[in-house]
Amino acid sequence: MTNSITLFSDKNFSGRHLETTHAIENLKNYGFNDTTTSCKIEGAPWILYKDSNFQGDCSILQQGEYANSGSLGIGNDSLSSLRPFPEVKGPTILLFKDSNYRGRMVALTGALSNFNSIDFNDQVSSAIVLNGSWELCQAKDFGGNKWIVSPNGGPNKNGRYPHADPFCQDCLSSAKPV
Repeated sequence: MTNSITLFSDKNFSGRHLETTHAIENLKNYGFNDTTTSCKIEGAPWILYKDSNFQGDCSILQQGEYANSGSLGIGNDSLSSLRPFPEVKGPTILLFKDSNYRGRMVALTGALSNFNSIDFNDQVSSAIVLNGSWELCQAKDFGGNKWIVSPNGGPNKNGRYPHADPFCQDCLSSAKPV
């Protein structure tokens, strides 16, 4: 199934629309900045951001139809960037540079012994575990302090860790599925 989102300028899926299957850092480039009032999502969830470059308040929406601005979770006419969750076939974790799933995102589907190889060492501030439990490690080669995160962990028991709790902020150097 293809992941896609269709944005509409008016409620109940009317008015101008924009459909995409890929992340957009700035909807201004598409003439659709701060104009979304409703949307439809196919496939995996999407993260919607109030500000461009995946910044500001965000909302995570599952597959479905969102007929009005109240259902979007970020307000009316305030969407400026968005990105899909990757399709999940095995252990998968999304790591984010900033808290609340903002900034650069890296998806891991297997062990990575040194975050320097992806220019992401000591930068993780939030995470979403999509599948499988993960061991997050403070040092490269799976050393140092270790924290286990899972799809049913986090403050709301949904695999979402909006802040670096229970792991340490900006200090992770490796990770592996367990």
